[in-house]
Parts: sequence; structure tokens; C-alpha cells
Amino acid sequence: MVQSVFPGTFSEGVEGEARNCEFSLQDGPTFSVSVFYYGSADGWDSTRQGYEDNRGGATDVDGIGDGAFHPADTGPRELVVQSGGEIFSVSVFTGFDEPNENVIGGIADLASAIADNLASP
Repeated sequence: MVQSVFPGTFSEGVEGEARNCEFSLQDGPTFSVSVFYYGSADGWDSTRQGYEDNRGGATDVDGIGDGAFHPADTGPRELVVQSGGEIFSVSVFTGFDEPNENVIGGIADLASAIADNLASP
């Protein structure tokens, strides 16, 4: 899914230290893409409240999953989504550069693809 959204050469996904998978990218618009699994959608309200309390708030994003938001401290570099009874996030590392429109669109496209996959029976 990651390779279908972002151009460039990706490494195989590497399992992270905290329920995430990291994909390194060469010759693309970002250095890496990370997908993090939060758990059951039963924790949606507390997950969102955690962002409100600890990361400066959240901005709702319409049209992705059953609910989605950008954390205030990272803005469009990260998207937290609820879909199919699960919560996950997609984030990118762009170094010191702000993500361009293609990267922001790629985050939304990848999050939508994962959300659609989770929502399918």
C-alpha cells in the first residue's frame, strides 16, 4: 500500500518498537512513512483526548474512515484514523522541510486505503 501511494524506492517495512511499522524511502518526497496501530476503536475518545491534553489539540479531517484528525503539534505530517473498529495513524518524516501537497495527499490516500481495508468484511 505504501509503495502505491508514494513515489520512490522503499525498503521493506521494519517493525518498530511500539506497535508501528516503518518504511524508509529513497528518491522520494519523504524520508520515511510510519503506520502505528493504537488498538480498538473503543479507545477513540481517550486517544483523541490524549492529543488534546498532550499535543496541543487536534483538527478534524472529513472523508477518511469513521473519524480522522491531524494532531496540532505535527499538523498534516500525521493523520490519526478510526475505521473498522480499529485506530491507527500514518505519519511521515520529511526532515526540516514542511510536507508538500503531494506528501499531504499521500498521507490521506494511504490512510484512506488502510481505513477501507479495515472496514471491508
